[in-house]
Order: sequence, then structure tokens, then C-alpha cells
Amino acid sequence: MVKSSLALSLGLVGALSIVRFRTPIKEPEELAYLFISIAMGLGLGANQILATVVAGPGILAFMAIIKTAKRENKSKNFYLSLDWQREGEEHPELYLEALNNSIAKHAVTCDLRRFDIRQESVEVSYNLDIASTESLSSLVGELRETFPRMGVTFLDQNRLPTV
Repeated sequence: MVKSSLALSLGLVGALSIVRFRTPIKEPEELAYLFISIAMGLGLGANQILATVVAGPGILAFMAIIKTAKRENKSKNFYLSLDWQREGEEHPELYLEALNNSIAKHAVTCDLRRFDIRQESVEVSYNLDIASTESLSSLVGELRETFPRMGVTFLDQNRLPTV
């Protein structure tokens, strides 16, 4: 579109630099919308109506499809903390496999973050993706049944602010 006009190409570079460095953009998606609107304006200004009318809405439709595909992930991200008091000479590392098997039955993904053995207590931390509240309830029930002395704490990770 700007192949023969030096003024138009310099204007494009200036517009893109102003948008990129002077506008507070919080999401990369916002930057993409700004660039698409600038490109559509340049295309229409350079009398490239057919290419602009076909490419602009096509790109916007593609971005909408990607955005809705990202939203389809309905799993909840939880931080799971388990703790219990040791009694006698039991070996808490033997419980780790049983814990992993119980959690894997109910979680979409399971990531062990910490396994802390102290003289009188054991603490285990996981990051989990849970598909539904029924899965969460059944996980808690199975943990309570299998390990009756265990303390179970869930923290919701979805609403925490991101840095």
C-alpha cells in the first residue's frame, strides 16, 4: 500500500511508534486491535478497498475465534495444601504415591510444589486444575477417607492479581 509514497510510509512509521510507545496498553490484544485499525485506515486511504475489506474483517474474525477458544477452558486453578502430624516411626514419603494417585483421579493437571518433612509434621503443596466442583468435592472426600488425620486447604488461584 505504501510502496510508492515516501510520505505515507514515514507517516505509518510515526503512527505506529506513537501508538506503541505513547499509549498505555495493558493487553497484547489491545495492541493488535490498534494495529489492525491503523492498517485498515491506511488501506482505505491508499484506495486498496477490496484488499482492506476482505483482510480486515477476516483478521478480526480469526482473533475472535482464538479468543473464544481460550475461554472454553473451564477448569479452576487451585493451590492445595495438605498437612498432618507424624506419629512414631511412620515414613511420610510412602504416602506421597498414594496422595499423587488420589489427586490424579480428580484433577485435570497436578503439579507437586513442595514436600516438607519435619520432626513432628508433614506438609505437601500442589497446584491443581480442577474441572468442576463435583471433582473438588470428590477429591476432598477421598482425601478425608484415605487420610483421616490430614488437614486440607484449597486456595482459588483464578482471582489473584497477575503481575
